[in-house]
Amino acid sequence: MKLTALKNKILVLENEPRAQTLSGITVPMAWRKKSYTGWVVSTGPEVRKKIPELTEKMFIVFRAYAGTEIVWNGNKFRMLTPDEVIGMIPKPSVDAVAVVT
Repeated sequence: MKLTALKNKILVLENEPRAQTLSGITVPMAWRKKSYTGWVVSTGPEVRKKIPELTEKMFIVFRAYAGTEIVWNGNKFRMLTPDEVIGMIPKPSVDAVAVVT
């Protein structure tokens, strides 16, 4: 089965917090900051009309405590509305993702 967004929703695969710092120190799970970033998996038809530049596989930043958390096949997803998205990176490089997370 495939999980998709309906109406005015955006399905986002949450970006996992780093297990190590850039200097190589391992961070315990309890100390890791919650990431408010993720990859767009699907968008509903109303979102495509409202924000046509928001497409699948785009890296986005969303508000803290935004949307509904969903665990599906061991992955963490969020179902968001367009108002909860505060930024997007159309073609992120690995360096850009490392700075945001």
